[in-house]
Amino acid sequence: MQKLLAKLDIADVLATAGFSGLELRQVRSYRDNPMPWWQVLAPYAMPRMSAETWAIVLSETDHIVRPDFIIRATPPCPECRRDGRYNSAKEPLQFACSRTEVDLKTLPDFIQTWECFGRSVLQDDPERRLKQSIAQPLFLVKPTVLNLLLQQKLRKRAAFVPVRIVD
Repeated sequence: MQKLLAKLDIADVLATAGFSGLELRQVRSYRDNPMPWWQVLAPYAMPRMSAETWAIVLSETDHIVRPDFIIRATPPCPECRRDGRYNSAKEPLQFACSRTEVDLKTLPDFIQTWECFGRSVLQDDPERRLKQSIAQPLFLVKPTVLNLLLQQKLRKRAAFVPVRIVD
């Protein structure tokens, strides 16, 4: 599940808009006190991206961006194989989904990608004090959601990339 902290005003706008596929949960401190942020969740995941997607690096092999800048290979999770993806710096990001994999009319307004970006790092030993992280999927939203977010001037705090639907 994708995590995104939104200020209360954006959360209010999203909550009252009635979008499908959206869950909002108030962030709470470790002492269970409510915090002034909301977690945005999209429980529905798309199928895997089409092979026609551009600028997504699967980190099973080194990716040479420039001779002095190499993204080193880190294999994805052996269980789910969803993580270990990164944006390429060589070309603009362009997601593609196959029309045969999804029914566009029945998709909810908020969706998450099947692919997770970054590398999950888990530890069983709390004494090691390593930083834990979970690779996250990205949000996909329908144009009605995008238009509302742009009206709220969210463009300054987020990037929006169109998704191509291919045969």
